[in-house]
Amino acid sequence: MRSGVTWSQQAYLKASQVSGADQFGYSVAVDGDTVVVGSYQEDSSTTGINSTPDELASAAGAAYVFVRSGVTWSQQAYLKARQVSVDDNFGWSVAVSGGTVVVGVYGEDGGAPGINRMPDEGTMNAGAAYVFTGLGPVLDADTYGLLDSWELTYWPTTTGRGPLDDDDKDGYVELLELAFGLNPTLPNPGGLPALTEEGGYLTMTITKQPGASYEIQSAATLPGPFSAASTTVLINNSTTLKVRDNVLIGTPPARFMRVQVTAAP
Repeated sequence: MRSGVTWSQQAYLKASQVSGADQFGYSVAVDGDTVVVGSYQEDSSTTGINSTPDELASAAGAAYVFVRSGVTWSQQAYLKARQVSVDDNFGWSVAVSGGTVVVGVYGEDGGAPGINRMPDEGTMNAGAAYVFTGLGPVLDADTYGLLDSWELTYWPTTTGRGPLDDDDKDGYVELLELAFGLNPTLPNPGGLPALTEEGGYLTMTITKQPGASYEIQSAATLPGPFSAASTTVLINNSTTLKVRDNVLIGTPPARFMRVQVTAAP
């Protein structure tokens, strides 16, 4: 990545399973936060998306989809043809646009013309192309209320947890960990945004995270009622939310502020 005239390496990408002469990286395509990498001599006989690779079909080929969240890259998909043969070279070429990936298979042997015909082995090296959709940065495909790319940063899958879980038992549920940029696998005591005093008013500043929306509220009593109507928004842009209470500190009764977080994929 580049900052001004300075370049730095952000990621070093490898396949989820590495074997000699797979030629991972022979073809590469990039669109925004999605990178597709062809591995045309990969040797697995498995088919479809996110299968478990083996070494049973020499040079059948594969392609890999990586997505970025912030500065963190993760492998989203391992792509194979729906019918796999030796020396097909799936992944010789790749292309990506939005959530669509196209993979070229120049050694594929199907003889049937047209679209979505059942492949056969009737015409040596006739070639084919496969179109995959629904790939690229997916915010919350399982609709559990947590950003998929955020979950993949800390766990191998996006299944098995929800926004109200607390994996590290630190008292902050996963949605709060996501919203405040915390590591959900490690205890984070004191990780929530602090209140400050500015000009005699209670003020809260939040660094926004993808996948969450925020509303800062204030109240004169506990447990409330809390309301955003008794606050003033000072900053609200793509990265920062800064809000102050409308009542001067020291004005009876006491003042309290809180932030309400909701999932916003």
